[in-house]
Amino acid sequence: MPLTDAEELKLSAYFQMYGIKESRYDRVRTIARMSREGHSIKEIYAEVKGSMGDLIEHRSKLRRWGVW
Repeated sequence: MPLTDAEELKLSAYFQMYGIKESRYDRVRTIARMSREGHSIKEIYAEVKGSMGDLIEHRSKLRRWGVW
C-alpha cells in the first residue's frame, strides 16, 4: 500500500533536511512503506539491498519524523 499524502509530505521534508540524493528516493520510500506495513528488518533488507547500517539509520530517522 502506498504512503498517504501526509506521509509523502513528511518524507519530502526528510529528503530536503538530510540532503538525500534523488537516486535514493525509491529506496528510502520502500523502507518507509515496508516499515509501516510491519515487515521485519531482514525482509526490508532483502528488498532494498545496500548497507544494513544505512537501512537502520533511515528507518530510525523516518520513525522519528513520523513518516511511518
